[in-house]
Order: sequence, then structure tokens, then C-alpha cells
Amino acid sequence: MIPFKYSNPPESFFEEETRNDYTISPEMKKVWATQIEILKKFESVCEKYGLRYWAEGGTLLGTIRGDGYIPWDDDMDLCLLREDYDKFIEVAPSEFEAPFFIQNYHTQPLFGKLFTRIRVDGTAQITSHQYPHEEYHQGIFVDVFPIDKTIPGELLQGNKEFNHAIMRARMYGNSHIWRLRTGREADLEEWSAQREMIKGLWSQCEALATRFRNEDTDWITNLIINRDLEEKTLKKFEHVESRSPHPFEYTTIMVPDGYEYMLETQYGKDWRIPQQLPSYHRSMFINADVDFRTIRNSRVNYRQLPSARQLKMRMNRALDKVEFTARIKNDGTLEICQGNNLEDTKK
Repeated sequence: MIPFKYSNPPESFFEEETRNDYTISPEMKKVWATQIEILKKFESVCEKYGLRYWAEGGTLLGTIRGDGYIPWDDDMDLCLLREDYDKFIEVAPSEFEAPFFIQNYHTQPLFGKLFTRIRVDGTAQITSHQYPHEEYHQGIFVDVFPIDKTIPGELLQGNKEFNHAIMRARMYGNSHIWRLRTGREADLEEWSAQREMIKGLWSQCEALATRFRNEDTDWITNLIINRDLEEKTLKKFEHVESRSPHPFEYTTIMVPDGYEYMLETQYGKDWRIPQQLPSYHRSMFINADVDFRTIRNSRVNYRQLPSARQLKMRMNRALDKVEFTARIKNDGTLEICQGNNLEDTKK
């Protein structure tokens, strides 16, 4: 587990606990503590540059409903208004020293997304559709989303130009990933050209996401995930204009004063009633004690990790997620655990 420089988790936090009839393991508590460490570092940068952030999505829901994580959650979602997000992107590379790593299409074009993940070395958070030889960081992360101006009814996800740009960016990125997996790596000059091309395509996508930047509109939303969230995160600036710290586990997190409107829009009128919903991340290998590079060097075959649909059939349950944990044993083997099944593989 990483050293805690920006947060101070009490020893009792790491004890096994049951919330809403769901058992949270000590291993998952380590993951949460790592994400809170990222949060506190992120907050220090926001305070330094006057950036206005808030919790959103499942993180906001868990904060308001239970002063912490949703018991079965595995990530943290934070948001910045576009102008603050742009400033964050500008200063983040110099502000986040090791073990932190800023991941977006600027730093790793194969990341393939229009938001930023703050990752941390010495850990692993890998979803089943990510393979061990992909050329990007796979440590535990916190998501930071830009929130853009919009006009209700003018959906970005329905914009043909945006969809075409996304398709091209992913096509070129997947082409290079295929080369890595099959040993057909491009030479340095060719990859350098491809890298700039991929970055340029993602930049085009981002320009479309910010097309209402100068419009006289009070509406804002998360435009860059999918059509469903684009509609469900629609709100007015007044809902996030004022924010205040709210208890979150053993620390605090910023929440917008308009959280009731936001939560009802995204989760419905029954948002106060806990429900185990499917995870956006599908199956997950996540561990705060094992570096993702160790996983890459092992013989774990991620093509054999069950897909979300297989998990639902196999487990006969609605929860679209399973946690994988790992530890390095004294004999140098990597111990992988899914439920009660253990598999030993060489480092």
C-alpha cells in the first residue's frame, strides 16, 4: 500500500465492515484509502489554483446517503467546470509527482477517453477489457470529468461528426494496440506520427464537446461518457455554483448545494433507497498492494477474465461486477482470488 502523505486514515478504517447487507473487505478498504489519498492531493491542487470541483455520480450519491462510499462501489467520480478542467490539465503534469500519474489523451493517446484519470503507482485497477500489454498506466484511479455548457436537446452523442471522430480515434488507437499484442510494433518514427495523429483526433472530439462554450446558456452536463449520462447529468450552473464540504469516510469531499436535483435527475425519485446497480467497469482486478507492472509480467491471461454478461449468467445476480484481489506470496508467486477460487501463477 502506498504511503499516505495527504490523508490520514485511522487503523480502524481498514477493518472488515458490513453496510447495507454488503461486506466490505479490508482489501477493498485499502483501495478506498488509496483513492482518498488521490482525492486529497487533487484538492490541494484545486485550492492552489482556485479550481471548483465537486463529487458527482455514485460518489455524490454515497456521500449524501451514507457519508462515504456506496458499499459496492470501486471508484471515485469528481467534476470540474470546463474552464477549470482546462487549467487543471495545464498544471497537473507539474503538480502531481510520483507516485501519482496523470492519464488522458495528452499524456497517453491510447487511453482513448476525453476525461482524466489520476492514477497511482504501486497498485492495480484493471478491468476485463484491458489487456496486460496495453501501453498505458493501470494503477488505482480517480476519474476527473469536464462539465460543459450545453443546450437541451442538442445531444453530443447523437452528433454524426462527433461519433465519426470518436470512431477514427479509437480505430487508430486499437490498430497500435493490436501491433503491441502481436509483436508487430511500429518503429519509433512511425509510432511518433501515429501518436500525434491519435492526439489530434481526440482533440477534434474535444472541440465538438465544447462547441457551446461561448453560448448564452445556463445548462451544463457531462457530455463525454455516453448518451444516457449526457441526459441524466443535465443541470443548470446554479446547481453547482455553491459547494460545501461534506463528511466522507474519515475526511470530507465537496458537494454541490443542488445535489437533490442532480441525484433525482440521475437516479430517480427513489435515490435514497440503496440498490446494487451494474458497474460501468464490468469485471475488475483491483488491489492496493500489487503494482500493475507485476501483473503485466505475470502469466495471468486477462482474456480469460469473465465478461460482464458471463458474470451475470454465472453468478445469477444483477450486480454486473466482481472483484479480483491479489498478493505476492513469500515464494514469489502471484496469488489471484475471485470469490473462493485461488490460482497461483509465477511472477
